[in-house]
Amino acid sequence: MCIRDRYKALVQEAFDLVGILDLQANFLFASDSSTTVLGIPPEEFIGKNAFDFIHPDDKERVLKDFSKIEVQKKIKVAPFRFKDADENWRWFETNVSNMTTDPDVEGVVINSREVTDVIIKGRELQQLHERYELAAAATGDLIYDWDLETDTVKRFFTGKEKQFGYEKEEMDQRHFWRKHVHSEELEGLRKLLSSTLKDPQRKQIRTTYRFRRADGSYAHLIDRGMIVRDENGKALRVIGATSDISGLINRRDALRLANKRFTYAMKATQEMIWDWDLVNNSIDRGKSFKKVFGHATKDKPCVENFWFSRIIAEDQQRVINSLRMTLDDPSLNKWRQEYKLWKPNGEKAYVID
Repeated sequence: MCIRDRYKALVQEAFDLVGILDLQANFLFASDSSTTVLGIPPEEFIGKNAFDFIHPDDKERVLKDFSKIEVQKKIKVAPFRFKDADENWRWFETNVSNMTTDPDVEGVVINSREVTDVIIKGRELQQLHERYELAAAATGDLIYDWDLETDTVKRFFTGKEKQFGYEKEEMDQRHFWRKHVHSEELEGLRKLLSSTLKDPQRKQIRTTYRFRRADGSYAHLIDRGMIVRDENGKALRVIGATSDISGLINRRDALRLANKRFTYAMKATQEMIWDWDLVNNSIDRGKSFKKVFGHATKDKPCVENFWFSRIIAEDQQRVINSLRMTLDDPSLNKWRQEYKLWKPNGEKAYVID
Protein backbone atom coordinates (compact mmCIF):
# COMPACT_ATOMS: atom_id res chain seq x y z
CA MET A 1 0.00 0.00 0.00
CA CYS A 2 1.40 3.41 -0.95
CA ILE A 3 1.59 6.24 1.59
CA ARG A 4 -1.35 8.09 -0.02
CA ASP A 5 -3.51 4.98 0.25
CA ARG A 6 -2.47 4.61 3.89
CA TYR A 7 -3.47 8.23 4.54
CA LYS A 8 -6.90 7.60 3.00
CA ALA A 9 -7.31 4.45 5.05
CA LEU A 10 -6.52 6.30 8.27
CA VAL A 11 -9.18 8.96 7.74
CA GLN A 12 -11.97 6.73 6.46
CA GLU A 13 -13.35 6.16 9.95
CA ALA A 14 -12.55 9.63 11.26
CA PHE A 15 -15.37 11.37 13.14
CA ASP A 16 -14.55 14.67 11.45
CA LEU A 17 -14.98 15.34 7.77
CA VAL A 18 -11.69 14.96 5.94
CA GLY A 19 -11.13 15.81 2.33
CA ILE A 20 -8.49 16.65 -0.26
CA LEU A 21 -9.05 19.54 -2.68
CA ASP A 22 -7.08 20.98 -5.55
CA LEU A 23 -6.18 24.69 -5.51
CA GLN A 24 -9.54 25.51 -7.16
CA ALA A 25 -11.34 23.79 -4.24
CA ASN A 26 -12.49 20.78 -6.29
CA PHE A 27 -12.80 17.54 -4.31
CA LEU A 28 -10.13 14.91 -5.02
CA PHE A 29 -11.05 12.81 -2.01
CA ALA A 30 -13.68 12.71 0.80
CA SER A 31 -13.69 10.48 3.87
CA ASP A 32 -16.45 7.94 4.56
CA SER A 33 -17.57 10.08 7.50
CA SER A 34 -19.35 12.33 4.99
CA THR A 35 -22.09 9.70 4.83
CA THR A 36 -22.74 9.64 8.58
CA VAL A 37 -22.30 13.39 9.12
CA LEU A 38 -23.92 14.84 6.00
CA GLY A 39 -25.78 11.91 4.48
CA ILE A 40 -23.72 12.31 1.29
CA PRO A 41 -21.53 9.36 0.15
CA PRO A 42 -17.87 10.36 -0.45
CA GLU A 43 -17.98 9.46 -4.15
CA GLU A 44 -20.63 12.16 -4.75
CA PHE A 45 -18.11 14.85 -3.76
CA ILE A 46 -15.40 13.78 -6.19
CA GLY A 47 -14.96 16.38 -8.96
CA LYS A 48 -17.40 18.84 -7.39
CA ASN A 49 -16.39 22.23 -6.06
CA ALA A 50 -16.54 22.68 -2.30
CA PHE A 51 -18.02 26.17 -2.65
CA ASP A 52 -21.12 24.70 -4.32
CA PHE A 53 -22.05 23.35 -0.86
CA ILE A 54 -21.33 26.53 1.13
CA HIS A 55 -24.09 28.98 2.05
CA PRO A 56 -24.18 32.05 -0.25
CA ASP A 57 -23.87 34.43 2.69
CA ASP A 58 -20.68 32.70 3.86
CA LYS A 59 -19.13 31.96 0.47
CA GLU A 60 -17.25 35.23 -0.03
CA ARG A 61 -15.64 35.12 3.43
CA VAL A 62 -14.59 31.47 3.13
CA LEU A 63 -13.23 32.04 -0.40
CA LYS A 64 -11.14 34.93 0.88
CA ASP A 65 -9.67 32.69 3.58
CA PHE A 66 -9.11 29.76 1.23
CA SER A 67 -7.21 31.95 -1.26
CA LYS A 68 -4.52 32.51 1.39
CA ILE A 69 -3.53 28.84 1.22
CA GLU A 70 -1.18 29.46 -1.71
CA VAL A 71 0.90 31.71 0.54
CA GLN A 72 0.27 30.22 3.97
CA LYS A 73 0.78 26.52 4.62
CA LYS A 74 -2.01 26.32 7.19
CA ILE A 75 -5.13 28.37 7.83
CA LYS A 76 -8.20 28.09 10.02
CA VAL A 77 -11.59 29.02 8.62
CA ALA A 78 -14.16 30.41 11.07
CA PRO A 79 -17.53 28.57 11.23
CA PHE A 80 -19.58 28.57 8.01
CA ARG A 81 -22.71 26.81 6.76
CA PHE A 82 -22.42 23.67 4.61
CA LYS A 83 -25.35 21.91 2.88
CA ASP A 84 -26.22 18.32 3.81
CA ALA A 85 -28.16 15.69 1.84
CA ASP A 86 -31.52 17.08 3.07
CA GLU A 87 -30.70 20.64 1.96
CA ASN A 88 -30.21 21.68 5.59
CA TRP A 89 -27.41 24.05 6.53
CA ARG A 90 -24.90 22.66 9.04
CA TRP A 91 -22.18 24.72 10.70
CA PHE A 92 -18.53 23.62 10.35
CA GLU A 93 -15.17 25.03 11.30
CA THR A 94 -12.24 23.91 9.16
CA ASN A 95 -8.47 23.59 9.31
CA VAL A 96 -6.81 23.78 5.92
CA SER A 97 -3.28 22.53 5.09
CA ASN A 98 -1.48 23.04 1.79
CA MET A 99 0.15 19.70 0.92
CA THR A 100 0.19 20.13 -2.85
CA THR A 101 3.96 19.70 -2.94
CA ASP A 102 3.80 16.47 -0.98
CA PRO A 103 3.90 13.67 -3.59
CA ASP A 104 1.91 11.39 -1.28
CA VAL A 105 -1.00 13.86 -1.02
CA GLU A 106 -0.77 16.36 -3.91
CA GLY A 107 -3.63 18.50 -2.67
CA VAL A 108 -5.09 20.77 -0.03
CA VAL A 109 -6.16 18.80 3.04
CA ILE A 110 -9.30 19.99 4.85
CA ASN A 111 -10.37 18.77 8.25
CA SER A 112 -13.86 19.99 9.19
CA ARG A 113 -15.61 19.66 12.55
CA GLU A 114 -19.33 20.23 12.94
CA VAL A 115 -20.19 23.00 15.42
CA THR A 116 -23.93 23.37 14.71
CA ASP A 117 -24.94 22.75 18.34
CA VAL A 118 -22.30 25.19 19.60
CA ILE A 119 -23.52 27.92 17.23
CA ILE A 120 -27.19 27.36 18.13
CA LYS A 121 -26.47 27.39 21.86
CA GLY A 122 -24.35 30.47 21.43
CA ARG A 123 -27.18 32.23 19.65
CA GLU A 124 -29.67 31.12 22.29
CA LEU A 125 -27.36 32.47 24.96
CA GLN A 126 -27.05 35.75 23.08
CA GLN A 127 -30.84 35.99 22.80
CA LEU A 128 -31.12 35.25 26.51
CA HIS A 129 -28.65 38.02 27.26
CA GLU A 130 -30.61 40.39 25.05
CA ARG A 131 -33.81 39.50 26.92
CA TYR A 132 -32.08 40.17 30.22
CA GLU A 133 -30.92 43.55 28.92
CA LEU A 134 -34.45 44.41 27.75
CA ALA A 135 -35.92 43.32 31.09
CA ALA A 136 -33.39 45.48 32.93
CA ALA A 137 -34.16 48.43 30.69
CA ALA A 138 -37.91 47.98 31.14
CA THR A 139 -37.84 47.64 34.92
CA GLY A 140 -34.90 49.88 35.76
CA ASP A 141 -33.56 47.03 37.91
CA LEU A 142 -30.21 45.29 37.79
CA ILE A 143 -30.84 41.73 36.51
CA TYR A 144 -28.37 38.99 37.45
CA ASP A 145 -27.72 35.31 36.74
CA TRP A 146 -25.57 33.66 39.43
CA ASP A 147 -24.06 30.25 38.56
CA LEU A 148 -23.60 28.64 41.99
CA GLU A 149 -21.43 25.80 40.71
CA THR A 150 -18.77 28.15 39.28
CA ASP A 151 -19.61 31.06 41.63
CA THR A 152 -19.73 33.45 38.69
CA VAL A 153 -22.31 36.16 38.13
CA LYS A 154 -23.47 37.82 34.92
CA ARG A 155 -25.17 41.18 35.47
CA PHE A 156 -27.40 43.09 33.08
CA PHE A 157 -28.62 46.63 33.49
CA THR A 158 -29.81 49.60 31.46
CA GLY A 159 -27.67 51.34 28.87
CA LYS A 160 -26.12 53.62 31.47
CA GLU A 161 -22.34 53.66 31.40
CA LYS A 162 -22.14 53.09 35.14
CA GLN A 163 -24.17 51.48 37.90
CA PHE A 164 -23.69 52.88 41.42
CA GLY A 165 -20.72 54.74 39.93
CA TYR A 166 -18.92 51.58 38.73
CA GLU A 167 -18.00 50.49 35.22
CA LYS A 168 -19.50 47.22 34.01
CA GLU A 169 -16.02 45.65 33.85
CA GLU A 170 -15.56 46.36 37.56
CA MET A 171 -18.89 44.81 38.47
CA ASP A 172 -18.11 41.63 36.52
CA GLN A 173 -15.07 40.93 38.68
CA ARG A 174 -15.24 37.96 41.02
CA HIS A 175 -16.42 38.75 44.57
CA PHE A 176 -17.13 42.39 43.59
CA TRP A 177 -20.63 42.43 45.06
CA ARG A 178 -19.88 40.92 48.46
CA LYS A 179 -16.95 43.31 48.91
CA HIS A 180 -19.32 46.28 48.64
CA VAL A 181 -22.12 45.09 50.91
CA HIS A 182 -22.16 47.05 54.18
CA SER A 183 -19.93 45.29 56.73
CA GLU A 184 -22.70 45.35 59.36
CA GLU A 185 -25.02 43.35 57.11
CA LEU A 186 -22.65 41.00 55.26
CA GLU A 187 -22.59 38.18 57.83
CA GLY A 188 -26.38 38.20 58.20
CA LEU A 189 -26.77 37.99 54.44
CA ARG A 190 -24.33 35.08 54.25
CA LYS A 191 -26.24 33.10 56.88
CA LEU A 192 -29.61 33.79 55.27
CA LEU A 193 -28.32 32.86 51.82
CA SER A 194 -26.65 29.68 53.06
CA SER A 195 -29.72 28.43 54.93
CA THR A 196 -32.05 29.27 52.02
CA LEU A 197 -29.92 27.54 49.38
CA LYS A 198 -29.55 24.42 51.55
CA ASP A 199 -33.32 24.07 51.95
CA PRO A 200 -34.59 22.12 48.89
CA GLN A 201 -38.12 23.46 49.48
CA ARG A 202 -37.12 27.09 49.07
CA LYS A 203 -37.66 28.47 45.56
CA GLN A 204 -37.20 32.18 46.27
CA ILE A 205 -35.03 34.50 48.34
CA ARG A 206 -35.57 38.15 49.29
CA THR A 207 -33.05 40.38 51.05
CA THR A 208 -32.54 44.06 51.85
CA TYR A 209 -29.15 45.59 52.56
CA ARG A 210 -26.87 48.56 52.00
CA PHE A 211 -24.38 48.65 49.14
CA ARG A 212 -21.38 50.98 48.91
CA ARG A 213 -21.37 53.28 45.90
CA ALA A 214 -18.17 54.42 44.20
CA ASP A 215 -18.37 57.78 46.00
CA GLY A 216 -18.44 56.07 49.41
CA SER A 217 -22.14 56.63 50.10
CA TYR A 218 -24.52 53.69 50.54
CA ALA A 219 -27.50 52.69 48.41
CA HIS A 220 -30.41 50.83 50.00
CA LEU A 221 -31.16 47.74 47.89
CA ILE A 222 -33.87 45.11 47.78
CA ASP A 223 -32.90 41.84 46.13
CA ARG A 224 -35.39 39.21 44.88
CA GLY A 225 -34.14 35.95 43.40
CA MET A 226 -35.56 32.70 42.01
CA ILE A 227 -33.58 29.56 42.88
CA VAL A 228 -33.06 26.97 40.13
CA ARG A 229 -32.54 23.45 41.53
CA ASP A 230 -31.81 20.02 40.05
CA GLU A 231 -34.03 16.96 40.51
CA ASN A 232 -32.42 16.31 43.92
CA GLY A 233 -33.13 19.80 45.19
CA LYS A 234 -29.56 21.04 44.90
CA ALA A 235 -29.37 24.77 44.13
CA LEU A 236 -27.70 25.40 40.75
CA ARG A 237 -28.44 29.05 39.94
CA VAL A 238 -30.06 32.14 41.34
CA ILE A 239 -31.71 34.44 38.81
CA GLY A 240 -33.02 37.70 40.17
CA ALA A 241 -33.33 41.46 40.19
CA THR A 242 -31.83 44.15 42.40
CA SER A 243 -33.77 47.38 42.96
CA ASP A 244 -32.40 50.62 44.37
CA ILE A 245 -34.93 51.80 46.97
CA SER A 246 -32.75 54.58 48.40
CA GLY A 247 -35.28 57.24 47.39
CA LEU A 248 -38.08 55.39 49.16
CA ILE A 249 -35.99 54.87 52.31
CA ASN A 250 -34.92 58.52 52.33
CA ARG A 251 -38.52 59.70 51.98
CA ARG A 252 -39.64 57.34 54.73
CA ASP A 253 -36.91 58.61 57.07
CA ALA A 254 -37.73 62.22 56.19
CA LEU A 255 -41.42 61.58 56.91
CA ARG A 256 -40.58 59.96 60.25
CA LEU A 257 -38.43 62.96 61.17
CA ALA A 258 -41.11 65.40 60.03
CA ASN A 259 -43.72 63.60 62.14
CA LYS A 260 -41.43 63.72 65.15
CA ARG A 261 -40.85 67.44 64.67
CA PHE A 262 -44.58 68.01 64.25
CA THR A 263 -45.26 66.14 67.49
CA TYR A 264 -42.73 68.23 69.37
CA ALA A 265 -44.16 71.41 67.83
CA MET A 266 -47.66 70.45 68.94
CA LYS A 267 -46.39 69.91 72.49
CA ALA A 268 -44.44 73.17 72.60
CA THR A 269 -46.90 75.61 71.06
CA GLN A 270 -49.56 77.53 73.00
CA GLU A 271 -51.81 77.34 69.95
CA MET A 272 -54.12 74.43 69.32
CA ILE A 273 -52.99 72.53 66.20
CA TRP A 274 -55.56 70.26 64.56
CA ASP A 275 -55.70 67.74 61.74
CA TRP A 276 -59.17 66.95 60.38
CA ASP A 277 -59.63 63.67 58.47
CA LEU A 278 -62.55 64.55 56.16
CA VAL A 279 -63.01 61.01 54.88
CA ASN A 280 -63.50 59.46 58.33
CA ASN A 281 -64.74 62.70 59.92
CA SER A 282 -62.34 62.49 62.86
CA ILE A 283 -59.96 65.10 64.19
CA ASP A 284 -56.65 65.06 66.04
CA ARG A 285 -55.91 68.08 68.23
CA GLY A 286 -52.67 69.17 69.87
CA LYS A 287 -51.86 68.75 73.56
CA SER A 288 -52.49 72.43 74.19
CA PHE A 289 -56.18 72.01 73.32
CA LYS A 290 -57.22 71.02 76.83
CA LYS A 291 -54.98 73.61 78.43
CA VAL A 292 -56.32 76.44 76.29
CA PHE A 293 -59.96 75.43 75.85
CA GLY A 294 -60.55 73.10 78.74
CA HIS A 295 -61.72 70.10 76.70
CA ALA A 296 -60.24 66.57 76.60
CA THR A 297 -59.34 65.15 73.16
CA LYS A 298 -59.13 61.41 73.85
CA ASP A 299 -62.32 60.44 72.01
CA LYS A 300 -61.52 62.51 68.86
CA PRO A 301 -65.09 63.93 68.66
CA CYS A 302 -66.37 65.01 65.26
CA VAL A 303 -66.38 68.65 64.22
CA GLU A 304 -70.13 69.01 63.72
CA ASN A 305 -71.27 67.57 67.05
CA PHE A 306 -68.47 68.98 69.15
CA TRP A 307 -66.73 72.03 67.76
CA PHE A 308 -69.51 73.78 65.83
CA SER A 309 -71.88 73.48 68.77
CA ARG A 310 -69.49 75.48 70.96
CA ILE A 311 -69.29 78.48 68.60
CA ILE A 312 -71.52 81.27 69.85
CA ALA A 313 -74.82 81.61 68.00
CA GLU A 314 -74.06 84.89 66.23
CA ASP A 315 -70.83 83.45 64.66
CA GLN A 316 -71.82 79.82 64.17
CA GLN A 317 -73.53 79.83 60.73
CA ARG A 318 -70.96 82.23 59.26
CA VAL A 319 -68.10 79.94 60.28
CA ILE A 320 -69.86 76.78 59.04
CA ASN A 321 -70.77 78.33 55.68
CA SER A 322 -67.29 79.72 55.21
CA LEU A 323 -65.60 76.38 55.96
CA ARG A 324 -67.93 74.35 53.70
CA MET A 325 -67.54 76.83 50.83
CA THR A 326 -63.76 76.55 51.11
CA LEU A 327 -63.82 72.75 51.13
CA ASP A 328 -66.09 72.67 48.06
CA ASP A 329 -63.93 75.07 46.01
CA PRO A 330 -60.96 73.24 44.34
CA SER A 331 -59.18 76.54 43.78
CA LEU A 332 -58.91 77.27 47.52
CA ASN A 333 -56.31 75.69 49.78
CA LYS A 334 -56.47 78.02 52.79
CA TRP A 335 -59.22 78.92 55.25
CA ARG A 336 -59.24 81.58 57.98
CA GLN A 337 -61.94 82.85 60.32
CA GLU A 338 -62.21 84.85 63.55
CA TYR A 339 -64.98 83.93 65.95
CA LYS A 340 -65.92 83.32 69.58
CA LEU A 341 -66.70 80.04 71.29
CA TRP A 342 -67.90 78.97 74.74
CA LYS A 343 -65.47 77.37 77.21
CA PRO A 344 -66.82 74.74 79.62
CA ASN A 345 -66.65 77.29 82.46
CA GLY A 346 -68.97 79.63 80.57
CA GLU A 347 -66.30 82.06 79.44
CA LYS A 348 -65.93 83.20 75.83
CA ALA A 349 -62.75 82.42 73.97
CA TYR A 350 -61.77 84.64 71.06
CA VAL A 351 -60.38 82.50 68.27
CA ILE A 352 -58.41 83.04 65.08
CA ASP A 353 -58.68 79.72 63.22
